[in-house]
Amino acid sequence: MAPSRDTNPSAYQDMFVSELRARREASGLSRNKLAAALDCTPQWIAKVETFEKPPSEGLADDLDTYFKTSGTFDRMWAKHVMARKQGLIPTGFRPLIEAEKGTLEMSTYEPLLIPGLFQTEEYARLVLSAGLTSRQG
Repeated sequence: MAPSRDTNPSAYQDMFVSELRARREASGLSRNKLAAALDCTPQWIAKVETFEKPPSEGLADDLDTYFKTSGTFDRMWAKHVMARKQGLIPTGFRPLIEAEKGTLEMSTYEPLLIPGLFQTEEYARLVLSAGLTSRQG
């Protein structure tokens, strides 16, 4: 199975990546040169820039030190982490959400009851009264 991509990156991750790319390009650095300066691989920089991997705290610290940004990358990283923790949809479920957008049909399996929208009034009354005792009804 291919590694899951973050198909819905947080706004803070987008800001982090945009700032990283802008500063790298403004400095005339290739991914290889920046990676060598930060003591990491150019593949890691590429994966962060293409949203395949989220940025790490260490990368944020290294970028702040290298570009002398006084904590800019660290603050964006912290906001990104906070946004992901507060997110309603875990990253692993995002491909399912994307697939659901093209859904034309829904199937459910209800072995004991007929789902609500398919119930007749008579069936619903029977199901609801089944749990009542003679003293309750």
